[in-house]
Amino acid sequence: MGNVYSSIRDISFRFHQRDYQDFNYMVHSVGFGVRYRTPVGPVRVDLGYGLNPPRFVGLKGSLQDLIFNSANLTPVKTGIGRVQFFFSIGQTF
Repeated sequence: MGNVYSSIRDISFRFHQRDYQDFNYMVHSVGFGVRYRTPVGPVRVDLGYGLNPPRFVGLKGSLQDLIFNSANLTPVKTGIGRVQFFFSIGQTF
């Protein structure tokens, strides 16, 4: 569980968003990871499942629609997918 907050005074242990603009809440996930030591550094594979992933208002349309300010852009309620997959090679820091 964790999050990155807007400021110190916004730190909260709530586990639900108040609305689609509220990101100051504790996000929870469960999952597992595998590490393997190689000559170039550790290889890491992680799989996680979000219990309360963030929801937000996005735009429906392509990247070109966004860049060229096309009239086809429509606000859409969306969110981060529940299943997350991470792969990396090398040291963390």
